[in-house]
Amino acid sequence: MIVSDGIIFLSYMAIPAALVFTLARRRDVPFPGIVALFVAFIVACGITHAADAMMFYHPLYRLLGVIKAITAIVSLTTAVILIRSLPALLALPSIQTSNRDLKAALERESSLRHELERARSELEARTAALSQRSRRMNSALVALRGLACEWAVETGRVEWEIGYDQLATELGLPAREFRSWDGLLDERDVERLRDLCRRARERPLDPLTFEASMAGSPRHVLRLGARVEPEVRGEPATMVGVVRIMNRHQTSG
Repeated sequence: MIVSDGIIFLSYMAIPAALVFTLARRRDVPFPGIVALFVAFIVACGITHAADAMMFYHPLYRLLGVIKAITAIVSLTTAVILIRSLPALLALPSIQTSNRDLKAALERESSLRHELERARSELEARTAALSQRSRRMNSALVALRGLACEWAVETGRVEWEIGYDQLATELGLPAREFRSWDGLLDERDVERLRDLCRRARERPLDPLTFEASMAGSPRHVLRLGARVEPEVRGEPATMVGVVRIMNRHQTSG
C-alpha cells in the first residue's frame, strides 16, 4: 500500500506539472480555468495518497482529515463547474473538423486566387487590345488631320480626345487649345451648329455634317461629322464626332 500510494502521488504530481507547463507555453488553451481546477484537484488527490502512506509511520489522522476535506471541496467545485461547462465543451470543434474547415478554406482561397489571376490576365489582354486600337485610331486621325471630340449641345463646351496643339502647329493656327466652338467659329456659325445639333437630337440616328470657315483664319475650313450620344437622365445632351481642319484649297477634294 505504501508503494502504491507513493507511485500514485508521484504520478499525480507529474500530471499537473505537465498541465501547468502547457498553460505557460500555450495562451490559446480553451477554458484555462477548468484546466487550473483539474490541476488543483489532481494535486489534492496526490497529497491525500501521500498522507495515506505517511499514516503507517505517523498516524496523524486529524491532518489526514483536513487534507481529505480540502480534497473534497476541490473535487466538488471541479465537478460542478465541469458539469456546467459541458455544453460549451461539447460545442468546441474537434481537431479533425477544424483541419477539414481549414483545408476547405485554403482550397477556396486557392481557387479564388486562380480566378483573380485569370481575370487579371484577361484584363491585361483587353487593355493591350484597347491601347492598340486607340493608337491605330489616333494614327488614323492624325493622318487625316482630324480630331475626335465630344461637346455639350447647349453650352458648346468641347472636350478633345486628341490634343489640339499638334494640329494647330501643323496648320499654323493659334497655339492654344480651344474649349468651346466660340473660339473656333464665328458667332453666326456657332448658332448654326447649335441649331443642327438640336435637330440631330430629334433624329439621333441621322449623322450631322457641318462645314464653316474658322474664326480669325478664313483660309482654314472646319469640317465636322458627328452623332448624338445616347441621352442619360439628368445629364446634358452631348454629341461625339470628328473634326477636320484644312486649308481652303484642300476642300475642293
